[in-house]
Amino acid sequence: MAADRPRAWRELDATVLQAALLGELWRRPGGPPLRVRHLHGASAAVTQAAGSVDGFAVLMRAAREDIVRALAESGVTMPHKSTSFGPKPATGLLLRDLRDPGEGRDPIVERI
Repeated sequence: MAADRPRAWRELDATVLQAALLGELWRRPGGPPLRVRHLHGASAAVTQAAGSVDGFAVLMRAAREDIVRALAESGVTMPHKSTSFGPKPATGLLLRDLRDPGEGRDPIVERI
């Protein structure tokens, strides 16, 4: 596991799943790779795992917002598939900043 990452990142369920379990313990050298699917509901994951001879489900806790925010503010990216926020804006949706343009912002476009 990446020792250069903050402790909060190393303790995320998604980090443990990716680095320790999928990356080391459950790796099958010489065999077919694991087929991993990320589902958003526990019942769907359990149902799908039960329908397979060698299937299993890993249920993870959601990353807390304060941890996600703290890691982002310190420049640390989250592990793959560790965050899922909704509702998601539609593709191509334009968001307009309605704050006073006197605050040094163009009222139509702001780079994030």
